[in-house]
Amino acid sequence: MAISGFDYKLSWDKDFPEENKYETRPAGKEYDSETHPKWKLKMYYPKPNGRRVIVRDADISVSLDKKYNWVVKSKMVAELLQHEQGHYDITAILARAFYVALKKLYAPSVDELKEKVRNLEQEFQKAWDHVQENRYDGQTKHGANKSLQKTWNQKISAEKKKPDGSIDNLP
Repeated sequence: MAISGFDYKLSWDKDFPEENKYETRPAGKEYDSETHPKWKLKMYYPKPNGRRVIVRDADISVSLDKKYNWVVKSKMVAELLQHEQGHYDITAILARAFYVALKKLYAPSVDELKEKVRNLEQEFQKAWDHVQENRYDGQTKHGANKSLQKTWNQKISAEKKKPDGSIDNLP
């Protein structure tokens, strides 16, 4: 079992396509940049052995959907990139927590295990949406609130360093 992309560092050059670097904000946007981190699960199940089926092996990757990343050219500063890094790191923390929860799952059949995995994915997706949009962007005002952004940066960094770091411990 492995998690790839956990420690990835964003950059304006490699992660924001030139065609997505704008002179002004896209219509309807009230912030200066947008990043699309994602996590993906690839899983393998063992043959049922006795009365219990567990996840034998799983690979989780954390990455960016770069074609949707955008930024206003004049706003390409370190502080805004750090805010976008926060979105990525929150995704990485969640992916690791998902991985840990996944290793604890078991069921009497492969089909029931698959259903438990689907439910777990939905639960984690809902938590991810809430943290990213309501808590992180809501509190930091998309990075514009410097004081709260600093607090979030510190908390995200601390949770990433912990083997059992959790999005539940973020502001």
